[in-house]
This record gives sequence, C-alpha cells and structure tokens, in this order.
Amino acid sequence: MERKYIIPLRKAWLKVPIYYRSRKAVKATREFLRRHMKVEDVKIGKYLNKKLWARGNRNPPHKVEVLATKVEDEGKVYVKAELPDAPKEEKKEVKDKTLIQKVKSKITEPKQEEKVKEEVLKEEKPKKQEKPKKVTKAKENKETSQDIRATLNKSDKKR
Repeated sequence: MERKYIIPLRKAWLKVPIYYRSRKAVKATREFLRRHMKVEDVKIGKYLNKKLWARGNRNPPHKVEVLATKVEDEGKVYVKAELPDAPKEEKKEVKDKTLIQKVKSKITEPKQEEKVKEEVLKEEKPKKQEKPKKVTKAKENKETSQDIRATLNKSDKKR
C-alpha cells in the first residue's frame, strides 16, 4: 500500500530547544507515519533524511511531502518513507549457494592462490643494486660531535 502525505512539522519542532529541532522533526515524521499507517516500525529513506537535515540542526523544513509504502517482508511489517521524487533503489537478489557449491569453492580457492604465487615468483625481477646513501649535513654533524665526545671521554680517562 502506498500513500502520499504532507507532514506538518513546525508545531512539533517549535516545542523543543533550537538545537534539537531537526532531531524532533525526524521523530515527528516517524510518529505521524505510525499513526496514519498503523504500523509500529517506520524506516526513513536517505533522501528524506537528507532533506530534513539539509538546513542544519536548527532550521528544519516546516512541512515535508512523503511517499509512504507499507512493506511486508518475512513476516515483518514496516513502513518505508521516502521523498516522492527520490530515485527508487532495487534490491539485488543474492543467490544462495548450496552446501556442495560452498565446499567446492573452498577447495578450489587455495589452488588458485598457489598458481598466483608461482606466477608472481616467476615474474619477480632481481633486485637492483643499492645506491650508496647520501649523508646529510645533520648526520655529518652528529657523527663529528660523537667523535669529539669520544675523544674527550678518552682524554678525561687518561687524566
């Protein structure tokens, strides 16, 4: 069952502090749809949610037009609310694998991985010769200061 509603939100969000307004608008939308569609579980679509929050937390829309659809799925009944002009998302059907297919896929996967590893090893090229590292001035200064300290320590021990 599909119905189109224009939900008044202003009376609801004017009763709460300014920083709770969009949150209250979402709750008022759910409550309106519960009352009118006579279903406890209400799911708000992402485009409707974005519209309610588009102008931030403090300034939600005064009213919003909603297309409410009652869905019965696996014994559960809920309402899906979305904007009327929102693109419809279709569910992709996932084919259930039988137990035999799952076992076959587990057995064949390691063989494929071994083949890939062998190919990678064959394609692996010998490593290039390493270039000598460049010594920066800071490193040179550290080395010289360490040498100076070592010589000073040796001279102190002799005394």
